[in-house]
Amino acid sequence: MVQWRFNELLERCRAQSGEPVLLSHIAAETGLALSTVYWLAARPPQRIALHTVDVLLGFFARRMGPLTTDDLIRFEAPVVSE
Repeated sequence: MVQWRFNELLERCRAQSGEPVLLSHIAAETGLALSTVYWLAARPPQRIALHTVDVLLGFFARRMGPLTTDDLIRFEAPVVSE
């Protein structure tokens, strides 16, 4: 299972910086379409483009320091019941 953690990362960034981080700021700085950024914040994506992951991690890393892919996407093995 893939867990999309964009909103968690956004809240961590806001808390750490003490400044508002608007979705429009993310879109303008990363070059992603504003509609894409809104979509990513509103619901988990059906597919995840590596370019999108890269630019989002770059945006947040400039404000928060080094990050890994796990800060944005968490891969979890499905629970198998016996």
